[in-house]
Amino acid sequence: MDRTRTLPDKLWSDTFEFLKLEELCAASQVCSYWRCIAFDHPSFWGTISICSLSVSELGWASRRVIAGRTRPVHLTVTLTDTSTLVETTTLPMIGDVLHRARVLEVIIPSPYFQRLCDILLNSAPVLEWLRLDMSIGWDDQKDLCLPTDLLSGQPHALREVQLECVTLPSTPIPAFVRAESVILSGADGAWHYLSPALFSFFPEVRRLSVFGSGLQVPETISADLHAGFARLDILDVAYYDSENLKVFQYFPTTASIPQIILSHSDRETVKAAISQLPEQLMMIFLRSRHSKDEIRIMYASQDVQHMRSFVELRDYFESGELNAANVMLADAAFARRIATLRISTSLWSLACPFFPPDNNYVEDLIVLVDDNGLHGQERLPTQSFLCPCLRTLIVQAMGDFVRVTVSDLVDLSRIVTQSRIALELHCVVVEGAEDDLARHFTTVLRTNEHTQGTSGVSLLTLSSLSHTRVQLDINENVHEAIFRPDFVL
Repeated sequence: MDRTRTLPDKLWSDTFEFLKLEELCAASQVCSYWRCIAFDHPSFWGTISICSLSVSELGWASRRVIAGRTRPVHLTVTLTDTSTLVETTTLPMIGDVLHRARVLEVIIPSPYFQRLCDILLNSAPVLEWLRLDMSIGWDDQKDLCLPTDLLSGQPHALREVQLECVTLPSTPIPAFVRAESVILSGADGAWHYLSPALFSFFPEVRRLSVFGSGLQVPETISADLHAGFARLDILDVAYYDSENLKVFQYFPTTASIPQIILSHSDRETVKAAISQLPEQLMMIFLRSRHSKDEIRIMYASQDVQHMRSFVELRDYFESGELNAANVMLADAAFARRIATLRISTSLWSLACPFFPPDNNYVEDLIVLVDDNGLHGQERLPTQSFLCPCLRTLIVQAMGDFVRVTVSDLVDLSRIVTQSRIALELHCVVVEGAEDDLARHFTTVLRTNEHTQGTSGVSLLTLSSLSHTRVQLDINENVHEAIFRPDFVL
């Protein structure tokens, strides 16, 4: 007797939840009973990725499509090579799941664009996010224009659209009218044309990303285009150097946008973006979660209702090249505007040179602890970072909580000020003689929440501006990153 069959199916399904996809596939080979359980598990059919044209990968993908039956799926197709298998196997598979695809990402060589469009003329009633990337093999002599009746001309559930190296037709696409998040990207080395009818295609967009080498602005800018920018919550711009400046030169209504992110910006672009902010500012240093080569500098109003972010290469800071920090902080008058500084311990040494004592007017210093120490205790900075105007030192955990010693907190205060100041601890467990804290600081405030202390700004205020896909996060435990999930404080 097969004793495994005496256990409930639900118990086996919950057990298989701990298996990775490849382990789940291996488990399916044990016996026919396990195969039924494995193939019916959401981990098997829920998210399908095709990254090669190997017989094995296409075979397993086909099995997973069949196993999903009529249930919603997330399908990603990423192919770089041309082959008859693309047209005979992969594209038909997209057609098979389109009616139940919740997320569809297609990154394939541009010669298959027309065949793909033929498939995408069919209805996709549950599709929430669509990405089409035709940058592989892109030819500037060929216009890859989407059909107006894409997805049967019905918007249904579609809320997020990402188009790379494809163009919009002359009239709006009805399937896009409810999209709230839109990413439009041109080919590397090519001009990206900003359509005068952009917000007619996407009338409900609130999060817009535009990428490319250069920006081509319409000769005549309509009132609708100005009004569309004014309605945005988030604008992400990544053109080359001075091309980003055109956004501020041609569209003054961008001043009302709460969040603007800029990459590869020159001096004038940085100044134009920050000129849209009020006098008193908070400055934030973030690091990339997935890339060691990128850092983000953020300037925000004290209530964090308006923020301008600059994505920079880490080398720009270490070599002293132009970056969004030294462009502004070299100006003593601007340095006086930085009342609050928020910085993670991992970026402490990088930020120190930008704030010499004679040009440092920071009143609230927020230290986000993200460096792992020994024996479960976290490392606090030891490099001097003197803030003569400092009134409050705020130490906060990046995750659920951190453990620090009393002596480390006292030592931290000594490297940032020579005066007695207030101390705030958020999600911080203190080890040692706590009476020493009361003697060293004017007041000690503790909470189990991720707040920002005397500045009156809560991290949850920042989270209200976050978005799950146009990728934004300030505290990876409290909410998903401000602007790109690959960045954390």
